[in-house]
Amino acid sequence: MKKFKDLLNENLQNDSEFKAEYKKSRALFEIKKALISARIETGLSQAKIASIMKVSQSSVARFESCEFGDFKFSTFEKYLHACGKDFAITLK
Repeated sequence: MKKFKDLLNENLQNDSEFKAEYKKSRALFEIKKALISARIETGLSQAKIASIMKVSQSSVARFESCEFGDFKFSTFEKYLHACGKDFAITLK
């Protein structure tokens, strides 16, 4: 059985459409991964974050989902502040 990383690299090398989609969605994936890590680091559940943000738990689950896609900056800020975190932006 192939490992995920091997399969990913194979698709990136051999499938230009896959590579384009991967590049397009990678930044959003990394942001959401960092947000989920921040929530877990603070020991908060989706339900607790939802309570702090005054939204439903399913709203938080959709926000954390990569399938959900883009999000409002205000939601990003509320989520981070609910985790007790702040952010800095670095442009490359």
